[in-house]
Amino acid sequence: MEDTTKSNIQPKYIFKSVLFCVVFTGLLVIFSFAKGFIPGEYERLAHGIAGTLAAFLTTALFLTFDRKRFSDIGLEFERKTIGKFFVGFIIGVVIMGLMVIGVLYFTNVSVELNRGTSLLYFLLVTLPILPMAFMEELAFRAYPLEILKDKIGIRLAIFITSMLFALYHLLNGWSIASAFFGTRYLGLNIWSGSHLL
Repeated sequence: MEDTTKSNIQPKYIFKSVLFCVVFTGLLVIFSFAKGFIPGEYERLAHGIAGTLAAFLTTALFLTFDRKRFSDIGLEFERKTIGKFFVGFIIGVVIMGLMVIGVLYFTNVSVELNRGTSLLYFLLVTLPILPMAFMEELAFRAYPLEILKDKIGIRLAIFITSMLFALYHLLNGWSIASAFFGTRYLGLNIWSGSHLL
C-alpha cells in the first residue's frame, strides 16, 4: 500500500516541476516585451533582470499555493551568502581558465589582444551573465529541484530538471546538441558509477 501511495505522489511532483518551468517561461516571454523599450546594448541585462523577476514571481506563486516560505526551499539570505558567492565565482573562473588553457594547448587556437574594445564594452557584455545565471538557477534549481529530490531521489531530480533546462534553451533557439550537452556529462557520470552527484 505504501509503495502505491508513493508511486502516485511522484508523478504529481514531476508535473508540478514541469508546470513551474512552463509558468516561468510564460512570464519571461510576457516580461520580455518590455525589452523593446530598452536600448539594444542593455538588452541582455534587461533579459536577466526580467527573467529573475519572472523566476521570483513564479516561485512566490507556487510557494503560496504550497503554503510554504522561501526559506523552506533554501532561499534565504545569510551572512555567509556573499562569501559563498565569491567562492563559487572564483571556482568558476578557475574552471573556465583551465578549459581555455586546454583549448589553447591542444588546438591551434590563439589569443590576440583586441585594441578596438574598452572596459565599458567588456562590462556591458559580461555583467548580464550574473542576473541571467541567477535567473536560470532560481527557475530550474530552486523550487523544481527541491520538491523533487526527496520524492524521487537526487539523481533523477537532477536529470529531470536538466531536461527541463535543456528544453527551455531549445525554445530560446539553441541547437539540440548545445541544449542537451550537459546531459552527456550526467549520463557518463551515472554510467561510470561515479559519486560526483
